[in-house]
Amino acid sequence: MMLVGLLTAVPAAAGENANCNCVANGQRIELGKLFCIRTASGKQFLARCERVLNNTSWKRLQDGCPTVQNQSTASKPPLL
Repeated sequence: MMLVGLLTAVPAAAGENANCNCVANGQRIELGKLFCIRTASGKQFLARCERVLNNTSWKRLQDGCPTVQNQSTASKPPLL
């Protein structure tokens, strides 16, 4: 399985949100983007970078993060 770290969302109008980013796991994320956040305790959740008044904030969308299974390796038997 592979963890999807970053998903794309529809960006806001250019200029309106210049230099507004959220920060998680050492990365800067643009407004409107989704990101899988890993906490210090090892838990993960999916969140979207949003603006609340004049500040950026993470809106928690769900516990856990989406995963993608690599179909090409899923159907192959393990190597001995």
